[in-house]
Amino acid sequence: MLSKYVDAESPWLETDKPVELGHLVAAAAKLDRSAQKIADRLKALGYDVRATPPQDVQPGDQLLVSSRLNGWPSWLPSTELISAEHVLRAAAATNRTPGDVMARFAALGYRIADALPDTAAGPADRALVSRYLDAESPWLEADKPVEFGHLVAAAAKTDRSAREVAARLTALGYRLPEVDLPDAFPGDELLVSCRVNGWPHWLAPSAPVSADHVLRAAAITRRSPSEIAGRLLALGYRLPDAPPDSAVHADDIVLLSKYVDSDDPWLETDEPVEFGHLVAAAAKTDCSVREVAARLSVLGYRVPEVDSADVVLGDELLVSSRVNGWPVWLSPAKRVPVDHVLRAAVITGRTPGEVAGRLAALGYRVSGVPPQLRGRSR
Repeated sequence: MLSKYVDAESPWLETDKPVELGHLVAAAAKLDRSAQKIADRLKALGYDVRATPPQDVQPGDQLLVSSRLNGWPSWLPSTELISAEHVLRAAAATNRTPGDVMARFAALGYRIADALPDTAAGPADRALVSRYLDAESPWLEADKPVEFGHLVAAAAKTDRSAREVAARLTALGYRLPEVDLPDAFPGDELLVSCRVNGWPHWLAPSAPVSADHVLRAAAITRRSPSEIAGRLLALGYRLPDAPPDSAVHADDIVLLSKYVDSDDPWLETDEPVEFGHLVAAAAKTDCSVREVAARLSVLGYRVPEVDSADVVLGDELLVSSRVNGWPVWLSPAKRVPVDHVLRAAVITGRTPGEVAGRLAALGYRVSGVPPQLRGRSR
């Protein structure tokens, strides 16, 4: 109960500030104690508790009294009226009716600004107010403007117009960007997301879309760059350097795939590409590591410096920690331990000496394999 997020971890409540009603509610709901017992214990520990503890706290009440509907501070001020917009957002996020939400607030000692009919909120609102548009937490933050990409993605996923989405979010109390709202179609949510996965982070309409984003989107969605550019232009984005259709390579989708299997999940554009991924992609596409690195650099990724080491099929197994050809990858900055060499030898049917030789050829430093084991595979 002393932790600010009621999770037994730092940060802690401050003794020189009054304990908020929202904290009493959250602590009571999470610890399955009465709010009165929570208040009494905090007073005994030297905290200033002025709020009147509610008699009836139920599981889930901590969500209602948090500004962001996540059960954490900041808490709704108990001295201010609860807005109709917060009631509607809470109803959507908790899958309750506005009447149920208002009844809980009344039981907790809060006052409502305006009574709302149950028809004021519907099941479809839940998807609109979720950040990932999946009707689940985390939720949009009421104190931040809704991003343009969220409007596009919500329209594309819910088969509404962007204007309808914007009007509904406005009614729920959200601030919207001052931009023209285009028609959106299924699949547009992928194009306006930085990772081409239909989730935030979203492309900013104020910034030009890079050629490498168009190429990534074309490879992942299996559409031509001209189609991608056409949709982004229709959505109001600027593309000063749209690439030609010939700029997409057949193997791009393999290189962009985190598991080198031409499928989601995709490499993160804001993280450096690991050397093991380069090796695995080279082995799968029959390219050199240097060619893979160069192509990923064109596609907007940060890649490590590489030499011209030859890669053969099967090397992807050796450079993966689990010897399965998938991440987590071995780091070339660390010495490969003997036990990895022995596991890889057993799994691939090679001798430890052969495994150690391949890893050395790829640029890894290998711990010494005992001579008596170098010729054994099991």
